[in-house]
Amino acid sequence: MEQDPAGRPTIARLNELTGATSAFRAIRLLHNSCIREINSLIGWMQKSEVGPFGSHHFPFYSLHAKLYLLIALARVAVDNPGILKNHSKIFADIALDGLPHVIIQKTTADLALSIERHQPGTYPPDIPIKLQQVGKSPFPPKMVKGYGNTFTTPWHANGAVNTNLKLHFGFDFDRYWFELLGRLFGVSESQVTELAREIAIRDLKIPESEEYLRDPRQEQWNAIDSRGSRGTWSDHGEYPRIDNYSFYYSYHSYFAVAAQLILHMPVLRRAHQDSQLVVGRNARLPNALPHAVILTLPR
Repeated sequence: MEQDPAGRPTIARLNELTGATSAFRAIRLLHNSCIREINSLIGWMQKSEVGPFGSHHFPFYSLHAKLYLLIALARVAVDNPGILKNHSKIFADIALDGLPHVIIQKTTADLALSIERHQPGTYPPDIPIKLQQVGKSPFPPKMVKGYGNTFTTPWHANGAVNTNLKLHFGFDFDRYWFELLGRLFGVSESQVTELAREIAIRDLKIPESEEYLRDPRQEQWNAIDSRGSRGTWSDHGEYPRIDNYSFYYSYHSYFAVAAQLILHMPVLRRAHQDSQLVVGRNARLPNALPHAVILTLPR
């Protein structure tokens, strides 16, 4: 793992394009005694940059690195939460006040609750209660018949969405990601896409463009694979072997929209539907963790 000048590991390697599971395993190996290394990684996560350990020519997939690190730390917290207690405020801030992101926030909330269970009183009494609500709908489900119900998001209803922004998402994200997410709330694919586009540009700082944003790493991938796009190709909601730039910001915009919809709109429930719905059925996480975020509906 790359290290800073003081010999501490950096977060640079945690956003390797195919390294989610490797990053997860690497952190688990650290958790028994390497407290200094874990502290360093959390410090780099807060900076959200790689400094001299990355290339300024390539976009740093900071949310990938953050997600992989937090997933690994959440697993560490199951076995040894005490070594993470000094960072308890950071975890609560991410879960409750960070960028809306259903996987990052739910993972971090579970991490923080593990610390609280290990040492009660780590947080003020109201914080664990709030952490337990992360990822849960505050509304009772809206009972509907059939699949033709369409509702307007509160942001669209209030004219708070800039529908003129230009940004292309990853291949098939509209049909196989955004449309399926919207279906949970009775929202059209176009409105989900408009919300995702605004989040990508405003919050993720993706440059607005009418052109497809080409990943500058493509030349490297072309050198490895004569067909160039084989490793980064995906369709029908599947995952590429290598995440390119458009997949990166499409993926995280999707989960950011999911977090907002959960907080502001009731989930539709149809006859004979289970009380649990999957938000992001295709959510790719290390094999040791669930492959989806479960939204539990009030009965």
